[in-house]
Amino acid sequence: MQDVINYRYVKVFASLLILLFLVAFWFNEYLVDFFLSYLLLYKYTTLFIIVFLAGLCIPIPMNILLLAVGALSIEGHFNFMLALTTATIANVCGDLVALFLFRKYSHAILRDQYAEKYSFFIRLEEFFQAHTNTAIFVSRIIGIFGTPVNFLSGYMKISPLRFAFFDSLGNFAFAFLFLKLGFWVGDKWLAVSDFVSTIMGIFAVIIFFALFSVLFYNRKKE
Repeated sequence: MQDVINYRYVKVFASLLILLFLVAFWFNEYLVDFFLSYLLLYKYTTLFIIVFLAGLCIPIPMNILLLAVGALSIEGHFNFMLALTTATIANVCGDLVALFLFRKYSHAILRDQYAEKYSFFIRLEEFFQAHTNTAIFVSRIIGIFGTPVNFLSGYMKISPLRFAFFDSLGNFAFAFLFLKLGFWVGDKWLAVSDFVSTIMGIFAVIIFFALFSVLFYNRKKE
């Protein structure tokens, strides 16, 4: 029996999520300063909370903050390996909570509202089914795809153990990459963060258009 969903609440939630992303975009610098002060005070507790919330789709500039933590580890404020372990575990926990929420609700949302009306979503299902492991891993590194992939993983009822394995690999790679980069650049981490964000954005656009092209090509073959 499918879950009964009040779609007005779904629209309110989606609108709130978009609003949060816009706020995060416009107040990115303020958010970094805000969380950085708590990172210096409460260290690993704050790091866990930040990364966990980011895994739950809350728009927090986690990559910039991980750069900062990596830079701060040079001065002894953080232990690199402990920060890496904390960030990885927190991200996996956040992603798993999101997965279970989407397992409960996403099928009714997507299937009832869209998949039965638009063949694009059927092709998206088939593509994701064929590339599940890669999609989970890559979306941990290119963070903008994290929420859609978590949604699809829940929708497709992907095994939690399978999801957790590739999610852990991707989150470990993501945390290591940004912590290590912050460690290398030191006090220049804030200047480097703009360059890194631009590069990640370019990769996200490339992947998006590549995916769209593949799905559109499959439509033409039908």
